[in-house]
Amino acid sequence: MQKAIEQTIAAFDKIDVVVNNAGYALVGSFEKLTNQEIRQNFDVNVFGTLNVIRKVMPYLRKQESGYIFNIASIATYIAIVGVLVVTMPQNYLWSVCLNLWQMT
Repeated sequence: MQKAIEQTIAAFDKIDVVVNNAGYALVGSFEKLTNQEIRQNFDVNVFGTLNVIRKVMPYLRKQESGYIFNIASIATYIAIVGVLVVTMPQNYLWSVCLNLWQMT
């Protein structure tokens, strides 16, 4: 990831937009999903996104410009049976993004 950021800056002198679109839905009854399955989902859907944000933020702050778009599931806003685990990480990221926005 760091290499991709550095290559982008080398080619374009700055980063204008970052799009976080990685993630997957973990479908199933909440009580039947294992802790390992839920943790793996959080690793991808939360920590993957946070890692991108953490890596790119120093560059965006230095250049005093740029946008981060985090793509979320519609399940963040409406209840969909069987995808509770999708809503948990998405709502967490929503809170993180609101805090980052208020800090800028």
